[in-house]
Amino acid sequence: MLLIPGTGGTPAEVWSWNYARALPSAGYGVCTVALPDRALGSFATSAEYAAYAALYAHRVSGRPIAVLGHSQGGVMAFRIAKFWPQVADVASDVIGLAAPLGGTALAG
Repeated sequence: MLLIPGTGGTPAEVWSWNYARALPSAGYGVCTVALPDRALGSFATSAEYAAYAALYAHRVSGRPIAVLGHSQGGVMAFRIAKFWPQVADVASDVIGLAAPLGGTALAG
């Protein structure tokens, strides 16, 4: 399972105390992706990192992978599955936790 952090977070800050511990205990392989500038810069650049990480995780594991993202990372998970067909081909599941798919009124 690939874990994508949200805006401003590192993989350790977002995942080390929860899913990164619980999923391996339940028998799932886990990897994370560190997004450039804590995902505070270009969404497109961060999405490229996430797409590459998903394809790399699949290549290393040899199995379909689940992609799980939190907040902006959840939106990113859906975007890479939609706009990188090769990611969609290897993804068993795409999950967004608190993913603001309706946008935000703050970005006026």
